[in-house]
Amino acid sequence: NQQISECHCNCPAVIGHMIEHNTKKAINGFVIPEFFRCKTRTTGAVVKKTISKLLEHHPILRANIVDGKYYINATSNTNNYYFEERNIDIIPEKKDNNINQIVVYLYSCIDVFSGPSLAVILLHCPDTDYILTACSHLVSDNFSKEIFKRDFITVFSQITEHKKIQLPIKTNSYLQYSN
Repeated sequence: NQQISECHCNCPAVIGHMIEHNTKKAINGFVIPEFFRCKTRTTGAVVKKTISKLLEHHPILRANIVDGKYYINATSNTNNYYFEERNIDIIPEKKDNNINQIVVYLYSCIDVFSGPSLAVILLHCPDTDYILTACSHLVSDNFSKEIFKRDFITVFSQITEHKKIQLPIKTNSYLQYSN
């Protein structure tokens, strides 16, 4: 009984931002955005707990780059991710300039050099809640994005259903894989 699902939004800002990054040498690299639709109302505390568990399980999400090398921050670091909660009067699945502005704003919160590499906004809309996440491409690729989505949905659902949080055992860390 999943409490959250992936939501495909028509956000021209996402495509526009990717094109901008392709044509300019952007300092933060590509950003991979995701929308999730909550099946029931949620709170910032639930979303923060979900993100905290994901940061524990996937250390690369806590990474910063210094002098061309990756450094993994401690889980206690308060700059590991950006979080914001907003009340809005629009529906994210429809083309809307306000959503585009929120997406572009979310991108601006990511900085792999000084942190964070992950940004999250909880949107309280009239009909339901949506969670927008963005992660720097320097700490996540398309394969990793699928793992992040799966784990995000799993952890969020387990928290909202008051179940024990269980994620699949990791096969290799990013560091092991890269060496």
